[in-house]
Amino acid sequence: MQANLIKYEVRNIFGNFFIPLFGIAMPIFMGILIPKGIVGQVPEAFQDEVTLSIVLGMSIMIPMCVGLIGYAASYAQELEKKIPLRFKLFGISNRKFIATKLIGQMIVVTITLVIYFITMHFVHGIRPANLMGTLIYFFFIYFFTICFLMISHAVADMIGKFGPTYAVIMILYFFLLFISGNMGLRYENFPKILQRLADVIPLTHFGGSSSNIWQNSLSNYGELIQSSLTLFIIACLLLLWSTFRKNKTYN
Repeated sequence: MQANLIKYEVRNIFGNFFIPLFGIAMPIFMGILIPKGIVGQVPEAFQDEVTLSIVLGMSIMIPMCVGLIGYAASYAQELEKKIPLRFKLFGISNRKFIATKLIGQMIVVTITLVIYFITMHFVHGIRPANLMGTLIYFFFIYFFTICFLMISHAVADMIGKFGPTYAVIMILYFFLLFISGNMGLRYENFPKILQRLADVIPLTHFGGSSSNIWQNSLSNYGELIQSSLTLFIIACLLLLWSTFRKNKTYN
């Protein structure tokens, strides 16, 4: 039963066209196009480093798309159609329903990451430079995915309707991409007030240090860990708040 539910969830996720579009096609497109447009403008000695930094920076779109956009959209639609209640009538508890969704999301993130990095290997020759660095890099990728899943679940639970949930999540998605320097405007070009805000966002530090993490040459993880824990705490608080509101409504 559990395996069938997971298969259903994975098919359901890939059936949401935003996942193939924003989670697979767009990162691959940007990972190919942007380095080719920028690398020619830097000295040859630094071209490989710049390419690696851009490719690793673009990969953050995958957990954001799957964990933030995809999950919120599908879960909000299911809430609108009372799908969790229908599953409950068939003996599938809400806890099991949510656990299945989370497992499905992590499987999809893994598949999309494999597709992305295989493509980047054949296009740019990207390969693991250091085992420990690669493990740390993917640890943060999956950590961010979990945080985004918690946030999107909380937002969908609090709003309960697809349209408003999708609008809020898309605003958050593009805001995070912008403030972390992944939409063309770099951190150095921000005014001071936006730089202070960007410093709180772990994606800013992760994107700026991604190549060093990949090569296990980052000497100080302090800012990245601190901002990541802040994101996790915010996600937990949102999830607790949404659960409290939901239970209060049912009672």
